[in-house]
Amino acid sequence: MDECKPLHSGADLNECVDACAGRLGGVSGALEYVRKMQGGGGDVIDLLTASLEARHELRGAGLAEASDPDWVRELLYLDLAIDEVARRAVERAGEANYDLEGQMRLAGVIMESLALSLPSSNEDVVLALMEWKRVEEARRAGDLQWALRAKAVVDRVRMVGRCKLTLLNTR
Repeated sequence: MDECKPLHSGADLNECVDACAGRLGGVSGALEYVRKMQGGGGDVIDLLTASLEARHELRGAGLAEASDPDWVRELLYLDLAIDEVARRAVERAGEANYDLEGQMRLAGVIMESLALSLPSSNEDVVLALMEWKRVEEARRAGDLQWALRAKAVVDRVRMVGRCKLTLLNTR
């Protein structure tokens, strides 16, 4: 995926959707929502959730299996375009005024997006995401330790990010 980003960093979502729509059996509701809201409209969490759903659909459509290289390339370009929309939405999230529940949901969808973006080395992020879901449940249940557990998860994800950046910088 790192090799594709420089080649296709300006992936046009509409072109990518059009290129894949036939073999995908049409455009799903999630993908259509991402396409419609790519310019910055709508709620950030809804857009990130739709982008996650669309990216999961791509894995089911063949991105997870490299049996047809041309199709996988088209799906990769579409995945990159969706990821770019999600990245811009995350940047915009700083302007949103979410309550604690919204901030927790936002952190969870960002972690899941990160896990999808690191497919070959995402074990730590996936484990952190699983723990994050437990932290959300613990907070709703009134567990007084939820904040400490949340900090531990965030620290783990931060460490993964730092390790990834170090690895990229040493290449």
